[in-house]
Amino acid sequence: MSNGGMMALDAVCAEPDIFAAAVSVAGPYLGTSCGHPAWLHLAGTADTIVPVRGGRSSVLSLCGCTFPATTTEAQRFHGAQVQLVPGANHTWPQAGDRSWGFDGMARAWTYLQPSSS
Repeated sequence: MSNGGMMALDAVCAEPDIFAAAVSVAGPYLGTSCGHPAWLHLAGTADTIVPVRGGRSSVLSLCGCTFPATTTEAQRFHGAQVQLVPGANHTWPQAGDRSWGFDGMARAWTYLQPSSS
């Protein structure tokens, strides 16, 4: 999740012949263009470490890191899917927690399954 998700989205864009799609949790695509934006990005609206509206992190302030807005990611990269989860934090989605309310691995696997058509 997070930084690993950002790397997965970068890999899909950089090497579309190798990577068909990716799923990221709390990790937006940091690039400005992508010829193959085939990803699902799960993001919590209460995440202050990688804020969904973009900008500076509440924790990573020493690095001067800023993030692009997840709220506009699907519009900027046609083909990308973004699911904003109200109240979810910078944690891994689990069905039993009160933040996400679903299993992130199951959601990722469903997205990554090849279509039957």
